[in-house]
Amino acid sequence: MTRPEKGVFEYRPTITNDDIDILNHVNNLVYLRWSQEAAIEHWNSVANEDIQKEIAWVIVRNEIDYLRPAFLDNKIIVYTWVGKSEDTRSIRYVQICNGETGKVFANVKTTWCLVDATTLRSRVIDNKVLEVLSRF
Repeated sequence: MTRPEKGVFEYRPTITNDDIDILNHVNNLVYLRWSQEAAIEHWNSVANEDIQKEIAWVIVRNEIDYLRPAFLDNKIIVYTWVGKSEDTRSIRYVQICNGETGKVFANVKTTWCLVDATTLRSRVIDNKVLEVLSRF
């Protein structure tokens, strides 16, 4: 997975003891949690309060490639960017990396569905939402 030069958001979680599994590395579910947290932080950084009250995003699919384990003492940088957005769906890419070496721990591709925040029904991504996504 190649990171684009523009439109990439950085999120820096801290590994805690609770993130470590019985094999003494970061549990696979934590990678998904970081992916979701990065996406939410990214969206909240560009979407105004009115839009956040009007719409929400829900995950409908996650694809993850675990490339190497992360450990308690690793520094983590999560990079995320938006891919193709059409109809009710938007693709988001995430790369979880070692903040010191740059080596990739995992690559994630998540499909998000836009929903109305009140009814929770899916909603077509309109020009207003596309404009927000273009701020990335």
